[in-house]
Formats: sequence, C-alpha cells, structure tokens
Amino acid sequence: MPKTYDVAVFGAGPAGAQCARELAHKGYQVVLVEKMSNFLANNFSSAGSVYEVLEHFDLPKSTISSYWKSIKLTSAGTEHIWTAKRPLGVVFDFAKLRKFLTADAKSTGNCRVLLGWQFSSYQKTDDSYQCVIKKDGQTSMGENILAKILVDATGPARSVLHYQKNKPRYVSATGIEYLVQTDPLFSQSFGDATLQFLLGQHFQPHGYAWIFPMGDGIYKIGTGGYNDRKTKTQSLKYYIDRIIKNYLQLKKYQILDVHGGTVQFRPNHQEPFVDGKIVGVGDAVSSVNALGFEGIRHGLHSARTAACCIDEYLKNQKPSLDHYQRLMQQYFGRKWYWSYWLSRLVYMQFGDNTLDKIITMLRLLTTEELVEILFYYRFSNVFKLVFRQLKTLFK
Repeated sequence: MPKTYDVAVFGAGPAGAQCARELAHKGYQVVLVEKMSNFLANNFSSAGSVYEVLEHFDLPKSTISSYWKSIKLTSAGTEHIWTAKRPLGVVFDFAKLRKFLTADAKSTGNCRVLLGWQFSSYQKTDDSYQCVIKKDGQTSMGENILAKILVDATGPARSVLHYQKNKPRYVSATGIEYLVQTDPLFSQSFGDATLQFLLGQHFQPHGYAWIFPMGDGIYKIGTGGYNDRKTKTQSLKYYIDRIIKNYLQLKKYQILDVHGGTVQFRPNHQEPFVDGKIVGVGDAVSSVNALGFEGIRHGLHSARTAACCIDEYLKNQKPSLDHYQRLMQQYFGRKWYWSYWLSRLVYMQFGDNTLDKIITMLRLLTTEELVEILFYYRFSNVFKLVFRQLKTLFK
C-alpha cells in the first residue's frame, strides 16, 4: 500500500526544502524527495544575498560563510568599490543552508526526507496523485507514494510540471565556480567582506565573473554567461583560470571544489506555475533574477508563498491553487523583465570601453543606491544618475 502524504516536494534545494519546512511547521504530512545523496553534491550557487533574508526566513548564522559590506565593480580599464559601515548582506554556505532547511523540516516530525531518490512519474487519481520515485541509479519499479499536492522544486528540469508535456522555450545561462583556498597574505590584502563583479569581454564574454568571500581565506571565483551567444568563445574554466593567473596573480592556492550549473528561465514569466494541484517553486518558475542571477532569496519567497497558498487550499479557504501564480507575478512585476533587458545590454552588447565609462559614471552613486539597483532592481536610481549627468552638461 503506498504511503500517503498531504504534500510531496520534489527537490531539496533552498526553495523545495523551505516549502517542505513551512508546510511541516503548519502540521501537514510532507515527503521531501531529493535526487542527490548528500548536500555537497550539486553545490553550485554564488549564494550572495542581502542581510534581511536572515530575519525574514529565520535562518541561523550557521548557514553563513561570510558577511559583506562592500561591492566592487571591475572592468577592463577601471574599477570602483562602494563600502558601508555595517554589513549589508551575507554569502551563504549553500550546502549548510540546504542541510539546515531540510533538518528543520524533519525536526517537526511531519516531514520524511528521502535523499538519493528522484521523481519518475505520476498518475492522477480522483483526489490525489500516485507518484513513482526511484532510487538513484536503479531501474527497478521504485516506490509508490500518494499525495494530495505535488511541489516541483526540480529547478530547470521542471520534471513534475512538464511531465509528459511539451516544454516552452527558455533563455538559458551557464556558470562554473571554483572554491579556492588562498594564502593568508592574499586574503589580508584582498579582504573578506567584498562582493566583486568583473564585467566585460576581457573577463567573460556574454556574461560576467565574480569573486565572493567564504571566510578563512577561501573565495568563490566563477564565471557565467548566456548560452545563445552567436560568437564562439573559450570555455568558462579558461576565463576563471585567466582571472586567477593574470588578474589576481595568485601564486599559492588550492582548488577545493569545482561545480557548475545551468539556469533556464522566461523573463516575462509566461509559463505555468500551477497545473491542477501541482505547484512549482524556485527555478522551476523562473524565480532567478537575470541582473546578477540571484536566486536563493527569491526561491525562498516563492516557497513561502506556495506553502501559504497550499495551506489555504487544504483548509478550503480557496477553491484552487491558481492564486499562487497571481501572487508570484505580482512579486516579479516588471522588474524581472527590466533586469533581463539590462543584463543583455551589459553582458552581450556593451564593449569594454563602454563598461569603463559606465563604472566611472556609477561612482556618483552612494553604496545604498547601488545596492538598490543590484539587489532590489529599483532602476530609478540609474535614471536619476543620468539626469544628474545631463544637468552638469548645461551648467
């Protein structure tokens, strides 16, 4: 006899684990199915976010690798650093974040966690879904589970929402990241509280590169870019190696880990977030923002919103789950589309000379104004800056 749950969540990334956590704390019986056998596998995320995410989602300090209070923008010919007096955000330890969210869900006694299992298929019954899950690497019959509601947190694969359906076309971008241990002298001079973004064809054609601190002299050094570029470029690893050798000029270092991944998203969010009693969260509903490809904070928000909508539906307060899509589209608004449009200009169209001029102009912004642009997508600050520049021309 299949085991029965209120909700089955497929995927234990931040969005899936947070959704399971929220529902388990509300008293629902949840099963959380994750295809990786441990949280160090598939450990790709630059994981930078703003400080408020900790309090908003009740996340402990144990999930944090470092705090940042500075942002540094670098192009081929110039660079500038914006600094605040207090920490503005955090860099998560992605594996520890996922582990905490999952453990917290499990601690309620309402959540069963299955690592090393993955979604295979489902069949709709009158009031629930009968799902087949399979142990990683096995082709046997697997295990059957019954759930009233399914949550797709399988990321770009969208394995549940798109099961036996044609997938719409998505924009895709790929990134690779090294976890690098440096020597003490380098970390002292470079600092451990700065998010650095390297822009332009010199560092990463059709994308950007980043250097994020992880504490104890460890840095995330990564590159990423859009996959629809028309000109051929070197591999992503080539540009990371060049940054390490030519820009950072590291002599003594150790590469602790190499990981990467691909995101697929629709900038206008014209895609299904809900299909009957199947709900998508996180990257399965294009929650990543294309400006800096921040995904964790928005994935957590989608998870909380989905959990609230599921709760209302199961309590018969709503006739369907369709209001979830409306709430998420309100959250994204036009900001996600404008972020995508701006990222295409910066990463795909602007040359190194243009980016030099843009960073020079951005120096007029305060640290708070820059954070408003990069993390809150409030582009009015850009227009204000252009207006300021125009005023100086007519003085």
